[in-house]
Amino acid sequence: TVDTMQRVVVVDGRPVELTPTEFDILVYMMRHQERVVSCRELAAHLRGYDLDERDARLLLRSHIHRLRHKLERAPDRPQFIRTVRGKGYIFSTAGSWDVNAAG
Repeated sequence: TVDTMQRVVVVDGRPVELTPTEFDILVYMMRHQERVVSCRELAAHLRGYDLDERDARLLLRSHIHRLRHKLERAPDRPQFIRTVRGKGYIFSTAGSWDVNAAG
């Protein structure tokens, strides 16, 4: 569950501490679920950066890695935040997430 007003994430009944950037990535991807989000698009949304795809990917790589370790049961086989090689990332609704979009 994601509460955008309180900026709280709960996974399997336990609160998960995310950095502000991790939280913003998660919410953006969830609001654009089942659509590939390019690294460039995500970097522009998060920080207003106009980076080429390579630089945007480098900027986001560690954030996505940490998010997967905090949210996924098996981070090496992500169910929710998946990489689409050469394109970006996609948030899959395979799980049962609830997003409070009022934020």
